[in-house]
Amino acid sequence: MPGFVVRVLPALLLCACTTLPPGRHAGDAELSRYLLEARFSWRQGGRVDTGRLSWAHAPETDDVLIQDPFGSGLAELHRRPEGTRLKLHDGRIVEADDPAALLRREIGMALPVAAFGGWLTGRPAAGVERRELDALGRVVGLDADGWTIRFEYAEDLAEALPSRVVASGTEGLELRLSVERWELPQ
Repeated sequence: MPGFVVRVLPALLLCACTTLPPGRHAGDAELSRYLLEARFSWRQGGRVDTGRLSWAHAPETDDVLIQDPFGSGLAELHRRPEGTRLKLHDGRIVEADDPAALLRREIGMALPVAAFGGWLTGRPAAGVERRELDALGRVVGLDADGWTIRFEYAEDLAEALPSRVVASGTEGLELRLSVERWELPQ
């Protein structure tokens, strides 16, 4: 699949939101829900895909829109407690209980959507095996479920959210995100 971007349907977020530049957040209590907009590159073997993504994350749900670099929608993923639904660029809709297995089968990448949505903030999360902190106490690296994730911050603030995320997984997978915007509920 060429590129991809994740976008969350606005109705899934709280109506009142704060838009923050990369690197800022209002507090840990609000990090269970967010909208992330970013540019990405996905590498697997000799293949590289690029695009834009929007990711709406909540404790039990994730909504992701994957777009090519020009903004054409390639895939929409909706994870709910009852299962995952993937709408592909050709209009086909497929469903499964396991979002990682669904992504692997349909577009060739096995991203652990439920866990990854929590990891993106660089905050402690369940299942994390190792965390590396910087002098400000921010997570700059973590290992979880076979993934190694590195975080960079645009600002030198203890409460900053990552501006760049590099995740390396099994089978030579690598996902790089350059965050353009975090949106948090007020």
